[in-house]
Amino acid sequence: MKIKISEKILRRIWKNQNFINTPLLTSDGKIVKVVYTGKSNPDGGPDFLNAKIYIGDKLYVGDIEIHMNTTDWKTHQHDRDSKYNRVILHIVYSSTPDKVQYKTTTKSNRIIPTLILQPYINESIIENIYEEIYKEPIQEFTQLKCRDKNKNISDNFLKDWLIKLSVERLEYKVRRMDERLKELIRFEKLKEPIIKYEGVSYEINIEDLPNFEVEFDQKDFTNIKHWEQLFYEYLLESLGYTKNQLPFLKLSRMVTLNTIRELDLPKIEAEKIAIIESILFIYSGLLPETNKIKEKETLDYVNSVKKNFELVKPTISSLSIKPYEWQFFRLRPESFPTLRLSGAANLTYKILYENLFKNVLKTILDNTIEPADKITELIKLFRVSSKNYWKTHYRFDKKSGKEIKVLIGKEKIIEIIINVVIPILLLYARIFRKRELRENLLKIYEQIKINKSNFLIRKMDEELLHKNIKIDSAILYQGLIHLYKFYCSENKCNECLIYKSI
Repeated sequence: MKIKISEKILRRIWKNQNFINTPLLTSDGKIVKVVYTGKSNPDGGPDFLNAKIYIGDKLYVGDIEIHMNTTDWKTHQHDRDSKYNRVILHIVYSSTPDKVQYKTTTKSNRIIPTLILQPYINESIIENIYEEIYKEPIQEFTQLKCRDKNKNISDNFLKDWLIKLSVERLEYKVRRMDERLKELIRFEKLKEPIIKYEGVSYEINIEDLPNFEVEFDQKDFTNIKHWEQLFYEYLLESLGYTKNQLPFLKLSRMVTLNTIRELDLPKIEAEKIAIIESILFIYSGLLPETNKIKEKETLDYVNSVKKNFELVKPTISSLSIKPYEWQFFRLRPESFPTLRLSGAANLTYKILYENLFKNVLKTILDNTIEPADKITELIKLFRVSSKNYWKTHYRFDKKSGKEIKVLIGKEKIIEIIINVVIPILLLYARIFRKRELRENLLKIYEQIKINKSNFLIRKMDEELLHKNIKIDSAILYQGLIHLYKFYCSENKCNECLIYKSI
């Protein structure tokens, strides 16, 4: 499946200024330096207003317009619209297919410089932006254009389309993991540069999959340590929810599984976990200074963390994460990164000493267990109960009002199954051509029940499903979000099967 990119994703890339190569160059070779990207414009007219950028040695103040390719400017008739007279830069994903030099001009006949983004972004950037957009809450809902025309679409047709969209969403996760897995292998081989992965959709037979790039063959993927590191990284990222995903991911790549493997740890399980927890807290940057601690229980715990760390002194060249990188604001206490770090230490132990990755794979492949029962078994594998200090504290120096029973509970584990287990094992199935594994994973995905709703789901239920279909599964829930954010809100009706059916 070709990765889908839209103007919405390009606008976010410009706003974030996240590029793989610099400096940015216009199509005629002038350097672009951004002082201010401009204010997002949700109304008619250019995409960003009052931007400040240097083009060459001159500072320009004006608007930015973004399109998929250079010819869209004329196709949308911006060359005849005075609203676009203040545009100072035309940003596009690609040039015209025939690579003919195309001049962007305003109604006043001024030539606008063009910046082609394709050389400056890669699939990883696109996928990260996709994830960011996907997880954002909807503040305003745009009425569906097919609202009054879709009432006669059958429930089965709608369900099938939502399932396909949900699997499309999984594909983005698989691609991201695939790229990272190859980075891990390349790092060991010391090979550069990173090659893009073209991938395939799940809608074809496993036997029809194309061969892998020449750089890799199947045996390159057989080292279980690479899979466990990948598993570990995305487990930790998942523990961070939206607000703390980045620091958790940074921590997993700073304190790797190999870092811990190389340590001379005690034989007792509790002592091993305590040391792993201490290492994670030291490098998280969250450990408070002892002279600022008011509570004795906290002081004792922090001193034990430092003592455990001194016992092993892991060799890590990277600097620790800064405290301000972590977010506590508007999080439920059970989702605080302090609790999640303690949970992460337990999961790290399970990966290293209890073969968690292999046990998850074994559970999925066990055909004596029904898909719904496999979910129950997976929940047991990932559940982490609270212990010691984190039974009574949500964060340092602040005691909880009640006992904390679990660090990683059922709701979080369901998210881990959806966002980590299923995509990583779909990648495993793809690489090793395991049809049965793939089929078992998709059966499990269809069985995952979800009982939450939000503003977007309620509106889609009213205007698309007309409350005829119960949204009680993860696959339908995610399919609806994907449909709205990447089809409906982008006016991509002509790519939607519902529109085509009407």
